[in-house]
Amino acid sequence: MTPNNIIDACNELVDADLGVLGARCPHCQGYFEIQPENGQLKLGYCAGKATASFEVAHSLTFAGLEVVRQESPPALLLSAGELRWQFEEQA
Repeated sequence: MTPNNIIDACNELVDADLGVLGARCPHCQGYFEIQPENGQLKLGYCAGKATASFEVAHSLTFAGLEVVRQESPPALLLSAGELRWQFEEQA
């Protein structure tokens, strides 16, 4: 999967504070989580209940990826060139 495919597979904002997105693999339907940051995608999982953290299993370079965290309402806005994605926290 390319970095674009990985973001396309995302379907929910899992944790707005950590900036974590949940996704389903289009090939096997397996669940995974990513934490996008400027220029890279971190693949891993959220850990802990009281003090949540994101444990990184693998990082991918994504040249040109820009990530903006929106506070109200909580959302992640991603862009890379002409591509745009928006993930909002669901009530």
